[in-house]
Amino acid sequence: DDGKELRSENYQDWIDKWDSRSETEFSEVRQRIAGLKTKPLISVLMPVYNTPERFLRESIDSVRAQIYENWELCIADDCSTKPYIRKMLERYGAEDKRIKIDFRKTNGHISRATNSALALAKGEWIALLDHDDVLSPTALAEVACHLADHPDTEIVYSDEDKLGRT
Repeated sequence: DDGKELRSENYQDWIDKWDSRSETEFSEVRQRIAGLKTKPLISVLMPVYNTPERFLRESIDSVRAQIYENWELCIADDCSTKPYIRKMLERYGAEDKRIKIDFRKTNGHISRATNSALALAKGEWIALLDHDDVLSPTALAEVACHLADHPDTEIVYSDEDKLGRT
């Protein structure tokens, strides 16, 4: 393939062709998950600092919408100055016991905030998620299924896709 097919498609066509799932396909993934012998806990690390409210909400909601449910979201707020951040994170933490939050006492930037999130993690696997990124609903399911198919896996890499959000 010389790539002409991909170049001729617009982005939404590509999403519809390669990254959209029907309810039947979601059911198939759910059945596959139900049949897994082991369901490893995946700790999703999210450092947060003054994220626009909409993006932070979308990011957290994308983790909560995962069809693979054995995850924990470990959030480290790096001394955000926006008052809605603490309120929002506290509310999410109260609503879902899988969400763990550390409110850092000093700003340490992304590396230290990520390490603070890692300190909360109990999972067998670690996933990194920026505070303004979103996961597709099957992202963690794909990882869990891959791990089941390849038990000697030591690291999983997944690519990213850029969304134009305003």
